[in-house]
Amino acid sequence: MAVAAGRADAELKAMAAKLDALSGPVFVAVHHEPEKDGTPADWSAMQVHALPILGRGNNVTVGVIGNGWWWSAKKKRYTDSQIAQWITPSVR
Repeated sequence: MAVAAGRADAELKAMAAKLDALSGPVFVAVHHEPEKDGTPADWSAMQVHALPILGRGNNVTVGVIGNGWWWSAKKKRYTDSQIAQWITPSVR
């Protein structure tokens, strides 16, 4: 909630500057295992807010990583609809 509300923007911008200073391509994923870390809406809101800040550099690409738990054969008992809540955020 804090990140989505902008309370970590100073830290994110400082990290973005460091990432942009690296030579070569940089890929950034933030907190890639969302399970048990709040609601899908909270996690998605954090990604929607943080990734554009971190991805401002010319050599920086941002995204999310699900580590396969969303798409595994067992899906950890999530339905397709529940999985969609994590990866299809409602952007306001």
